[in-house]
Amino acid sequence: MRRGAFSFISMVLVVMSGCSTDTPTQGVAPTSEGGVVEGGGSGGGQESGVIDMPGDTDGPVDTCRDGIQNGDESDVDCGGFCSPCALNKTCRAHSDCASVHCVDLKCIECAPNTNQCSGNKTSTCTDGKWVVAKDDCPAGCDLNTGLCVTGSE
Repeated sequence: MRRGAFSFISMVLVVMSGCSTDTPTQGVAPTSEGGVVEGGGSGGGQESGVIDMPGDTDGPVDTCRDGIQNGDESDVDCGGFCSPCALNKTCRAHSDCASVHCVDLKCIECAPNTNQCSGNKTSTCTDGKWVVAKDDCPAGCDLNTGLCVTGSE
């Protein structure tokens, strides 16, 4: 029994390292690129030509397109190991959001109570969205503060 287990483990390590063997395992055939073609041996139940290359990720990436919130996702098919989430999606961290702003478990456009210049007008972040002021700043907008310049310099 020990010799059989050792042979099996050796075969797995050889296949994973991309080396070929004299006798491929049933249902798996080595490829010239170092991967294996499932269903390549006699009696293989899988469709021939499906290549599983070493180093390819089969784990969380597949769940990122299944229409279900699962794995490490913070919302359906986004966040965690998946691509960042769009606005108004659920998040657990800033990195879960494309906007890089996760507040109260929701991806928002901007951090609350921050300002930025929008041309010669100021924009203030209100309820997670940029709200542009109606009027221009008479003396211009300060790019450092995002507020109208006041007084004369």
